Amino acid sequence: MSLYAEILDWSMTLPLWQQDALRRLAADASAPTQKDIDELAALCHDGANGRASKVTTIPLNASHVPASAGTGPSVALSAVSDTQSVNAIANGQTLSFGLAGITAIYGDNGAGKSGCSRLLRQACHARGQSSGILPNVYHASPNTPTATIHYRVDNVDRQALWSAANSPAGAEDLGRVAVFDTRAASEFVEKDNGIFWMPGGLDLFMRLTGVVDAVRDHHQRALAAVATPQPLPELPADTAAARCLMGLDPTTPIGRIDALALTSQETAELQGLETLLAAPDPAALAIQHRQRAQRLRALATRIETLEESLGAAALQQLHAQRQAYEAALAAEQMLVGQTFTDTDLPGVGGAAWRTLWNAARAYAAAGATPDGHFPSAEPPGHCVLCNQPLSADARDRLTRFHQFVHADVAKQREEKASALRLRLQAIRVLPTRESGDPALVGEVAGQHPDGGSHLAALLDQAARLQQVIAGLSLEQPAWTLPEPLAPAWPAWLRQLADATQHEAQVAEQSAQPATRAAQTTRQRELAARKTLLAARGQIAAEIARLADQAAHKLALQTCTTTAISRKAGELTKTYVTDQLLQGFAAEARALRLPERVSYSPSRNEKGTTDQRVVLETADWAGRTATPVQVLSEGERRAVALAAFLAELGTRDDHSAIVLDDPVSSLDHDRRQAVAGRLAHCAADRQVIVFTHDLVFLHMLGAEAKACGVDITTREIRRSSAAAGHCAEHPPTKAMSIKALLGVLKTHQQTITAQDRNARFDAYARELPLGYGLLREAWERAVEELLFNQTVMRFDHRIQTQRLKTVHDISESISPPSTPA
Repeated sequence: MSLYAEILDWSMTLPLWQQDALRRLAADASAPTQKDIDELAALCHDGANGRASKVTTIPLNASHVPASAGTGPSVALSAVSDTQSVNAIANGQTLSFGLAGITAIYGDNGAGKSGCSRLLRQACHARGQSSGILPNVYHASPNTPTATIHYRVDNVDRQALWSAANSPAGAEDLGRVAVFDTRAASEFVEKDNGIFWMPGGLDLFMRLTGVVDAVRDHHQRALAAVATPQPLPELPADTAAARCLMGLDPTTPIGRIDALALTSQETAELQGLETLLAAPDPAALAIQHRQRAQRLRALATRIETLEESLGAAALQQLHAQRQAYEAALAAEQMLVGQTFTDTDLPGVGGAAWRTLWNAARAYAAAGATPDGHFPSAEPPGHCVLCNQPLSADARDRLTRFHQFVHADVAKQREEKASALRLRLQAIRVLPTRESGDPALVGEVAGQHPDGGSHLAALLDQAARLQQVIAGLSLEQPAWTLPEPLAPAWPAWLRQLADATQHEAQVAEQSAQPATRAAQTTRQRELAARKTLLAARGQIAAEIARLADQAAHKLALQTCTTTAISRKAGELTKTYVTDQLLQGFAAEARALRLPERVSYSPSRNEKGTTDQRVVLETADWAGRTATPVQVLSEGERRAVALAAFLAELGTRDDHSAIVLDDPVSSLDHDRRQAVAGRLAHCAADRQVIVFTHDLVFLHMLGAEAKACGVDITTREIRRSSAAAGHCAEHPPTKAMSIKALLGVLKTHQQTITAQDRNARFDAYARELPLGYGLLREAWERAVEELLFNQTVMRFDHRIQTQRLKTVHDISESISPPSTPA
């Protein structure tokens, strides 16, 4: 199994947030950013506590890393075409590569060469992967950078659409292409002010350890932020409230606190106990309670009396009595109308008339009539009042008067009227208010606020009822009765009186030490519960703090680096083999690194067993002199190249390598050595080199020729409008005289056509270029033809053996002789 395959398999044993961290590290050499740390800390926190996270987890997979070294087919790049919005490179460009040997791509500074190399390093997932490729920053509204990458996998042509927005379809294949540039060099050798070198992939362990440390720091800071407990009340230790408070933990439900809330009965009990225990003389307090109980019972009795007269049943009876009186009055009036139809005298049948009638009856009974009756039953009879004989009509009238008087309707009406008057009078004298009522109601309200207010309202209602009913009379045509008194208050008052009586008994008992101790314990228990509920908000905040603290502690349990270091050591032992060590040593010699520069494992760093380039310094220097302090920038670049080439030596595939300005900061001789090493590499793999160095370009050509490998040369140029114009030929400064003459001929045809077609602006622009080409051709002719390549620009050698074919120039150019 390859290194990356082992990393992928091992990563699946990690917490998901660490798998996501590996993905970020593999995709971006600048990772982690602070945003990465914040998101990973959130994933760690949520994952450890089984919560859904707002951050999407993307674990490491094969598309995020280079292809596993030493496995799979070989990949060669054919071309990059149809570039769109890639840096400032002109759109629609195509850059082709030779499928074998060396492809050397020359470009001046700012020509667009780096944009092409950046595209390849992005697509190939090189070590030191950048965070992305920008579009043309000088364009007002650029599109997403895209290009098509053509490549060959074991002689099978393929292509992949690359976009800065996502990985190309052929990411796994393109990952086999190794890329070396300044970023990659830094990844290979420069870490923590030291020079490190390790096989690709092992660096992920050290970086992952750094991420774990940063996430751990994040949670430790969060723990420190919630380290201070909420201010909670101090409660007596032997109470249920104190035990509940001391038992708070992250899982405590707030309902456990709510369950200790006092009931209304317990609230009243607590008030009584506090009053009792605060009283200096329990006996006097008992007397006060008994007196209050008596007043409460008296009030209950009085309210019962009020309910009997002013309650719903009483008012219904009053209403019924009024209706009965009205019915009797109506019956009496109807009979009067029937009896006295033939008289127009007012008041007939009334009270005065009845007095007169009763006097006549008494006179008749005294002997005024033979039979003692009035009217007399014996004919013809005389009227006892006027002593006149009675006619038939008069006798008939008197008979009707007698029947009227003896009828009971008037009596019934009077009885009902009398009863109604008595009931109204009884209501008028009801004791609805007494002087002690306000004080007693206030005492009730002190224990039962709602009860006190309702009781006060009841007494007010009774007074209003009495006032309304007292104003009623029989002569009023209709009565409107108000709402009756509410029932049940006497029973409640008697219960309150019983409770007060019990308090009196308790107060008496409180004089006993044992009883008072029990009362004190009960008061402390109830008071503690009351205090606990008053602090409910702080307790809820404390539970939340404990839960947050526990969550961060759980998250910290996943922030260990032991497994990372163990795996790093295991893989380092497996993959940093003798072959790799020997390869580095060989490359170091080839690149003329100092003999005292060696490669060996260093101390164990968190996440990996460090492999470090070390210096064999004098004893006095010890370990204080680091390679960065001693080696020059060029030597560090040579170390990076040695590491890059040594790592390639451990692979058994022959995929392409891409190098961008590999000889930056190198001296002339080391450039020659690098050119030679790349030419040897090109014998069995495609080598693509981007460079702005014409001397190095010439060296590559010479070494390729010496090694018998093909070299394909391309140029990337900048026009006045845009950079990145790709040409399928070498720069003119590197062309042979034959190639230059061909270019000159083509250019001469172009400007001739421009002149003929009156395209004078184009002609004016191209003419200086033609002059430059002509001068370049003349100088190249001198080098190749005249001096037979004995001395060549950009070549460090002078080949004196080639002078034997050089002719005497002076004979060819001597002036003609002057005639005699």
